[in-house]
Amino acid sequence: MSAPSIARTQSGNESARPQAEIPGAGRDEADAMTYSTDDTKNPNNIGDDSAPGWVSGPLWAFEKDAHGDDVIREFVSDDAWKALRKFGSRYGVRIDAETLFEDLHAVPASVVSDDGVEITREGVAEFAAEDCLYDLPDAEDVGADLEANRSRLRAERSQKFRDQQAAKTALAGRGVSASAEFTLTEVERVGGDAGYVRAARTMITRANTEAWALRRRDDERLPIVTAAELLKLGAPVEIIDKLTQVTAADRITAATDLAVECDRFRAAVSRKSRATGTGTDALDAGLMGPDEIENQPPTRYLVGEIVPEASLVHIVAPPSSFKSFFAFDMTCSLAMGIPFGGEHAVPTDGVPVLYVAAEDARGYRDRLAAWRAHNNVDRAAMRDRLHMQSRAVQLGSDEDTAWLAAKVAETGAKFVVVDTQALSTVGLDENSATDQGQVIRSLRAIVSNTGVTVAVVHHAAAGSDTGRGSTAWHGAADTVLRLRRESESTPQFTVKTTKQKNDRQGLIYDFEVVEVEVPGDDNGRVSLCVRAVGAQEAAKVKQQQLTEKDIDVLEIIRDLCARQGGGLTQTQITQAACARGLYKSPTSTQCSDVVSALLNRGYVVDKARRGANGKKIMLADKTPTGGWPEGFDPTPGLLVGRDPVLDPEREEHEMAVRRVLDILARQMDRGGVNDQTTKQTFTDNFAASEHDQIIATAWERWKKDRPGIADIATLYVEPNDSNETDRGDAP
Repeated sequence: MSAPSIARTQSGNESARPQAEIPGAGRDEADAMTYSTDDTKNPNNIGDDSAPGWVSGPLWAFEKDAHGDDVIREFVSDDAWKALRKFGSRYGVRIDAETLFEDLHAVPASVVSDDGVEITREGVAEFAAEDCLYDLPDAEDVGADLEANRSRLRAERSQKFRDQQAAKTALAGRGVSASAEFTLTEVERVGGDAGYVRAARTMITRANTEAWALRRRDDERLPIVTAAELLKLGAPVEIIDKLTQVTAADRITAATDLAVECDRFRAAVSRKSRATGTGTDALDAGLMGPDEIENQPPTRYLVGEIVPEASLVHIVAPPSSFKSFFAFDMTCSLAMGIPFGGEHAVPTDGVPVLYVAAEDARGYRDRLAAWRAHNNVDRAAMRDRLHMQSRAVQLGSDEDTAWLAAKVAETGAKFVVVDTQALSTVGLDENSATDQGQVIRSLRAIVSNTGVTVAVVHHAAAGSDTGRGSTAWHGAADTVLRLRRESESTPQFTVKTTKQKNDRQGLIYDFEVVEVEVPGDDNGRVSLCVRAVGAQEAAKVKQQQLTEKDIDVLEIIRDLCARQGGGLTQTQITQAACARGLYKSPTSTQCSDVVSALLNRGYVVDKARRGANGKKIMLADKTPTGGWPEGFDPTPGLLVGRDPVLDPEREEHEMAVRRVLDILARQMDRGGVNDQTTKQTFTDNFAASEHDQIIATAWERWKKDRPGIADIATLYVEPNDSNETDRGDAP
């Protein structure tokens, strides 16, 4: 057993530098101890008539005929155990039934003496002879450390009290106490994805992860938060007032959820401990020089220039974006050697494929029948090519992934689709790079060992080209395909290669779904098949998407913008459309659907300022991809309907610039704010897409003059402007 390096504190020697975690006594404890009669009052000067102020845990174990790695509770008396627990409670030292002697580098001698142990010079000498001597720390130094720790704990308690009082004040009159408790599930139900919801989950997750990693189950936290904690994390009082407080049943459910999370943590640790290396033979075989590198085969594709061979593909898309139709149609095309969508090349002889329909395999009955009818394929021709698994294969299970690898080898599949990732990773944390990394490694092993391409279908993150949850997938995939539907009312969608590891990325392909009657169905049911749309045809299709009613609404937007000199709200557009007889009711959602379609196709834009309640819909200031409708003149709406703050000749523009400068001046007046922070402040206050010209103008002026609050009016008012009451504040 090795001893920690702690300098001896004899008179005349170097002063002690005890480790930060060494527990010891504070001032009161030190006064109660018996020190040496030596004038130096060195507690380590052990003599016949002296006693040490501190002893080491291993030395205590030695005196008890125990070892340093023995559990203290099993060797000490009840009195000593109570004294030790009291010592730990007083100074914040964790002591429980699993604490070992060697965990305590220093223990008050009074605790040891309660155990009937007398520390003498002979005992220390005998302990040192065993080469296990722990130099005893200076009581005053350790006491100072503990006093600092006590001050920290007092400050934490004071802060907690202040938080409680602030919460009581904020919640006064609402019937909710500061100590009211709510489950995380309830907080997420009401708060959605708000920042305080994420912060609450992070706080609890972090506490539990630390407790499990350090094997301190007593420090676990149920997924429950108090009203005071929510307020401190930024939750509005109005939101807290809507929450339902914890019931006895909720507490049981929360405890169950916590146990499940603990099991997941242990499983993840177990998986990590089982991870094995590649092996020296395999590593030696993989070592290459320049000749071997350049002799590697080039990237080959299974589907056009979209899906490579022997790769891991991530297909991400929002709901209702035809992602399953896209993946299944591609699978069938590869099985039969038919160009995907009628345009993108596949191996002409076809390849065996496997489709894991984790969501619902029943719906594929009609899809397959419609695809065969659309491509004139006999069912018998597909029997040895197309394989479907109607149950989810859990990619976090070693048993399930082994089954998948075996089926790939058995069928000779060259293309496997897992639809969807969420239903195939049940029990794993979608946001955990550790959990998702294990799935990725399992699939990578299958790809490497069999040469198969595995495509995993997943839901897209809101407003992003990556999948929901951990970004480990985007980093590990060879290819990432992002599907985006034109609008919910149209059959068109695009596929963008947001990542292509070994080739060009950012390519966009146009597709659409066409209705196909299901053969032999007396009820006239239809399914959808995917068709590729060429570049010229795509532009033509987009132009043809506008119906007469679409054009009528577009004209209304143009005329209203010109008449009112600014953008429009959805209500204004709907009311005008009803007045023109296009719709019967001003509350109809049909008009809003048309406006949404025009937005998606690029004919109109929404210039709503950040934080504004209403929309600012107006004509797009550039020609849409499909071109303006024949005979439609956008000029009045473009010239007159522009937002006044965008026109440098308008007074509103200058007022907006002054408002930005006012924000900067006020922030700099408070001090401690750098240029980048101030710039970020006013870009947060003004939507960059709408006010980039204003921001640029204000920023150039600011960099040049750096005015104070009082200087705004004098610096940025023209010399002939006599209005001295204008302080630069925009309305």
